[in-house]
Amino acid sequence: MAISLKGQTWWKWQGVAPGILVNVGTDFLLAAVLFFLERRFTARVVQAGQRAVTEATEQVEARLNLQANALSARLDELQQQIDRRMQDRAQEQDRKIANLGEVASFDTVAEAMTEANRLRAIVWGGVTVPASSDPDGIALTFKWGFDRNKMLTSGPQPRLEIIVSIEADCDLPGPRPYIITQWEPGDSPAEVADRLIQALQNAGRWHGPGTLDWPLALRNLHRALELAVTSRREGEAIGSWRLHGALYELIGEGWAITEAGIENKALGKVVLPESDFPATRHKPWGKPADQWPPEQPESVTSEEWDRVLRHGERRLPVDHGPLATSPIWTPWTQRIPSANGHASA
Repeated sequence: MAISLKGQTWWKWQGVAPGILVNVGTDFLLAAVLFFLERRFTARVVQAGQRAVTEATEQVEARLNLQANALSARLDELQQQIDRRMQDRAQEQDRKIANLGEVASFDTVAEAMTEANRLRAIVWGGVTVPASSDPDGIALTFKWGFDRNKMLTSGPQPRLEIIVSIEADCDLPGPRPYIITQWEPGDSPAEVADRLIQALQNAGRWHGPGTLDWPLALRNLHRALELAVTSRREGEAIGSWRLHGALYELIGEGWAITEAGIENKALGKVVLPESDFPATRHKPWGKPADQWPPEQPESVTSEEWDRVLRHGERRLPVDHGPLATSPIWTPWTQRIPSANGHASA
């Protein structure tokens, strides 16, 4: 435009030329303005887009945080519910085992053994305990379960069996008497003890009042079930002695035969793992017999160690392979049927 005006003034341009120059100048000026406006517009659009993305991201993060907090609260509540259920179950187990310690009866023994069976804290529904002050005297195996062979005729009917083990008979050649009785729902402890004494007399194994200490057997049964059940727990719920496997047998005050091996209370550990026991004709999965017997631990007498090894050899090593057939005896884990046909707690 300035050139057009100068041209008209200096060279007296007229007509098309000045108009063209005006249009060209206008175009250049407009282009500059548009370029400037476009840069500012683009910058504002970018800033607006960034703000929108930032706001959207913050909103998503806020929602995610709310959802995460809500989920965390629900999970915390769920964990509290699980903890309460575990605590309630442990208290129920303790109550039933404590009942056995207070009053021995068919119901208290069956209820306590049912809790142990549910945890698989004892092996195949049975546990063996000393029944004499003589360490080589009588032991009793209490078994609570049912016989699968009789299910077709009467359905699963649990039985509380008591089997007598006589240490002196274990090393004798030839057949040995098989002494067993059944604790019926209506039997008192004294009636069961009387049947055991008669069975021992009939087998020629009764040697006076010291032969069978029935109250000691019941105390040891309570101790064994309490130990087996609390050993399945964690944290403060564990007792003073924790076993590392399901319990087969208590020996004296401080020894146990479990699926983990020979365990000792004072040492608080598995003294001899079950996998270290030797192979036999009936248990070929053990170690070579030339590596047996192992050395006794310190602070353990040779007599005590020999006795514990003998008990362990009868049960270990454990066969970890698949069962060839279904077991006939099955531990009872359900509610206990009463005489009137209703289940007790």
